[in-house]
Amino acid sequence: MILTHDFFCSATFLLNSIILNLHSKRKLMFLFSLISIISYHSIQTLIIQLFQMIFTHFHKLPNKNKRSIQECSFAPYEILNT
Repeated sequence: MILTHDFFCSATFLLNSIILNLHSKRKLMFLFSLISIISYHSIQTLIIQLFQMIFTHFHKLPNKNKRSIQECSFAPYEILNT
């Protein structure tokens, strides 16, 4: 299965939305299980992005220094497309 740039953008947006609404460890564990089942071939990339989103969510920068998720991500799919 070849995953495209659009897939990663959609997955990043979806995971960010879910993480912003998480309130318990149980939901977080469910999310990890769901990711591992759905994206067997790209689990490493999605977990990296998931940790980045968690980091940016829980370690928010002041408004003047706030960075977007795209600026903070490794974007491995861009490396593959070069």
